[in-house]
Amino acid sequence: MPREKREAIPYPSSRGRAECGLAYDRITSYSGLYQLQKEPAYQHRQIRDAIVRRMLTTSDARALRRSQFSNFLEASPAGAFSELTEDQRSILASPERRVVAAGLVAQLADVGSSAVPLIVDLLRHHGAALVAVLASRGNDTERSVGIELHSGMVQGARTALCRLGPAAASALPVVEQMVADGTVPEYSLGTEWDLTLLRLGKPLNVIQKPKRLSGSEANYRRNLQEKLNRFDPKRNC
Repeated sequence: MPREKREAIPYPSSRGRAECGLAYDRITSYSGLYQLQKEPAYQHRQIRDAIVRRMLTTSDARALRRSQFSNFLEASPAGAFSELTEDQRSILASPERRVVAAGLVAQLADVGSSAVPLIVDLLRHHGAALVAVLASRGNDTERSVGIELHSGMVQGARTALCRLGPAAASALPVVEQMVADGTVPEYSLGTEWDLTLLRLGKPLNVIQKPKRLSGSEANYRRNLQEKLNRFDPKRNC
């Protein structure tokens, strides 16, 4: 696999275009991208749009998995994705390309309850894909990349559901079934998933502590309750 090309991106305000440097297919890693989170709202929007456009047009979407694009999207201001653009809808509709946009999936919470069916479909699709990759015995590099990308998508969907909480209560039976039948891999279950299920409406008194975790079930539930009491979507999801 070719080495990633790392390069400093041109500072948007110095060029007058927020998308400067983000469209170059030869560059696949943008280590300083986080510095642009504090840009004015209109420039931040331009950067988000340029990132999604690059995801849609690049010849090899998977090469962007270390680009920091997904992290930038997930760290965007609250409400940034309340109305999805055509490009954002297009990337979410493409199984091959959206795997590098887990941060956008997490931000579907901005859309509200109307995004719940899409989030559930994404969880089902990438959960099943992750299980299949975990069970495979293919090329080590391809297998590792598949695990990384599909687990990121499962995490993104879980984050969106956690942030939505009661607004996504309709998803609880379906998500519980996916947990029970293994679509959500067992190794990923724990505090984050249990907090998400609680946010969706699952009663605390039926939550069971994963066997691999130490401590008593009572303490486990107490810790979950404390997280609910001090709930902050950015920190706890």
